[in-house]
Amino acid sequence: MPMQDATTWVEYAEQMPQRVLRDRLIDLEVPSKDVARGRALRKTAPRRALAQLTPSPRTAAEILVEQNADRLRELVPLRFARMLADPFSFYRGSAAVMAADLAASPSSGIEIMCCGDAHISNFGMYAAPDRAIVFDLNDFDEAAVAPAEWDLKRLITSAIIGGRHAGYPAKAIRRCVEQALAGYQTSLQAMLEEMNVLDRYYLRLEPEHYTGKVSKGLQAVIQKTTSQARTRTSARVFKQITKIGPDGRRACGNHRRSSSMSTKRSKPRWWRRSKSIWPQSRPTLRCCYRTSASPMSRCG
Repeated sequence: MPMQDATTWVEYAEQMPQRVLRDRLIDLEVPSKDVARGRALRKTAPRRALAQLTPSPRTAAEILVEQNADRLRELVPLRFARMLADPFSFYRGSAAVMAADLAASPSSGIEIMCCGDAHISNFGMYAAPDRAIVFDLNDFDEAAVAPAEWDLKRLITSAIIGGRHAGYPAKAIRRCVEQALAGYQTSLQAMLEEMNVLDRYYLRLEPEHYTGKVSKGLQAVIQKTTSQARTRTSARVFKQITKIGPDGRRACGNHRRSSSMSTKRSKPRWWRRSKSIWPQSRPTLRCCYRTSASPMSRCG
């Protein structure tokens, strides 16, 4: 997610009741009391209420257009193009839209440092400082203090949308979601009851340690993914975004732009698909397309 999305997520998170930083730091951790306090909160924030959605009075188009105010105008259509590829791509690019809905909906009031965009594609494998390959969240642009359930809702919703996009049957998606929720609950309980603060701080998942404890299919996936992760280094990226010229190595343009966009002024394929994917935003996209048609023709 682009850095500009962070401001909007924080903006919505700040609508929640806040405590000064000093009060956060002096909270002592007593698991038995924390459990009792959590159960007491159910009287003011029942779990059934947390399942309710109160849509933001602002439309998705309004929120996204406001975000584009600080973006490079010629890249706005490219961002929309990527979001319009499929429902899951739209979900990935609209964290601010979900944040607006969550801010308007019932909340547990249990505030933590949230990732802000904990969808399934923001989990991956990468090298820790000691070069061990770990599996964890890898995107924190939208990190903010917010209700604990916000990240969980973002994650579970992404599993549903992603599963549908991948063509999995409804029963399989539901089973995966139930397993994810159960795993979240049991893992969180185990961490609080069996681990101290330092143990949790250093807790990490190293997939290579589990290659002999999982199915052959999953083991093959782990081995393939870890091998790929070891090749994704800053040196590799540096070579991709620079080129050697007579006067040395120089940056070779905006690497985030797609090199496959048409150089013609005819409307690209993603424009023709917009009617079925995001019909309510056609006027907005049409405006963006017209105002940046000339810069777009030079992409690639």
